[in-house]
Amino acid sequence: MLRKIFRGRKILADFLGDAELRSVMSDGYNAYVFIGNELGSARFKDMVYQVCLFHLRNKFAKAENQGYEAETESEDIKELFEKERGYTEARLTPGERLCERQGLATKMIVIRICSRLGRELPKALEFRSQYYSEALNYLRKFWRALFAYLDDGELPLDYNLPNGPSVS
Repeated sequence: MLRKIFRGRKILADFLGDAELRSVMSDGYNAYVFIGNELGSARFKDMVYQVCLFHLRNKFAKAENQGYEAETESEDIKELFEKERGYTEARLTPGERLCERQGLATKMIVIRICSRLGRELPKALEFRSQYYSEALNYLRKFWRALFAYLDDGELPLDYNLPNGPSVS
C-alpha cells in the first residue's frame, strides 16, 4: 500500500514538473496530502492543500439519503456555496471576497458546523449511521484543508468548474 501511495506522489510530482502552485485540491487522497513533505521539494513547501467542500457535502447528503438526520450539515455547506456564488455574481475582487469569507456571517456557519462535530463525534457509534460517521470523521480529519479557502480570496471551495455543480 505504501508503495502505491508513494508511486502516486511521484507521478503527481513528475506531472507538475516546474509548475509553481499556490494550492492543490483533492478529495482527501493521501498522495496530495503529503506531496511536499515526502518529496522534500522546496517549491511545494508553501503550497496550500485543500479538500473539496462539495465532496464533504456529498458525504452528508449520502447519510441523509440513508435516513440519518444530516440535513443541517448539508444546509450549512450549501449556504457557504450560496455565499460564494453571490460573491462571484457581485464580481468581488479577491480582497473583497476574503473580507466576506472572514466576516461574521461566514464564521457563524463554520462555528455551527464545528459545534455539531464536537457534539456528534463523542456519541456512541450505534447512535449514528455508518455514512454519517464517515462524513463526521472526514470533516474532522480534513477540517483545515476543507476550510483553507477562508484564508485566501483566490482559493476555490471545490474542484468543479466555475459554473459547476448546483447545490440546490
